Amino acid sequence: MTESTLLIDQGNTRLKWVLASGGQLTEESAGQGGFGDFMQACTTGPVERPGSILLSSVAGDAAAQELVDFCQAHWGLEAQRINSAAQAGGVINGYNEPESLGVDRWLALIGAVG
Repeated sequence: MTESTLLIDQGNTRLKWVLASGGQLTEESAGQGGFGDFMQACTTGPVERPGSILLSSVAGDAAAQELVDFCQAHWGLEAQRINSAAQAGGVINGYNEPESLGVDRWLALIGAVG
């Protein structure tokens, strides 16, 4: 069985999450809502222990750290935070300060090219 990755997108108003395994999303694990909804999905709901965690966040460092801390405490896993970069996946970021492009938009561009 392929190890799953928990994908978390943390926006300013809500979280979205889903487990992915072998290039496929596990629809029954998909969810959205606040931090409390995410914790419930992970403790009593459809989100099982992942093999790894990827986090994109535009909600600020404190909110992202809360997620990182929860994942560490709940599963003993370090969530890898994704950030905008100068280039990745065949895409060149035109911003003078690449991190000023929101990571949500950065990942959408990479996904569109890929």
